[in-house]
Amino acid sequence: MVDSLGVDIIETKRIKKAIQKWGNRFKKRVFSTSEVSYCDEKSFPEIFFAGRFCAKEAAMKALGTGLSQGVVWKDFEVIKTRSGKPELKISDKIQKRIGKGKIIISLSHTYDYAIAVALLLKE
Repeated sequence: MVDSLGVDIIETKRIKKAIQKWGNRFKKRVFSTSEVSYCDEKSFPEIFFAGRFCAKEAAMKALGTGLSQGVVWKDFEVIKTRSGKPELKISDKIQKRIGKGKIIISLSHTYDYAIAVALLLKE
């Protein structure tokens, strides 16, 4: 059963500027090592970083916390299944908050924008 919904959109140039300004410091604060590796191998990494940033923001909105109540960026990791579908891996701390529930995501991006939707599903 759907408990809540979160959505986020961002201009990819905002992520590009953050990376240019803060470099690895920004990446390490927000993204997992595997997310950084995946995005950095792309021709336009800011597009893929932006999509993952949105997915994390959308998940926080679905939880109703944002970056508060002990929730941090690295509580969420966007992974790709073999078919290419993005999935959200969540920390044990977040799993405890939602019990047997899960968060599913969908994300999309162009060169200019990235958007993500997160649904919090609870039994």
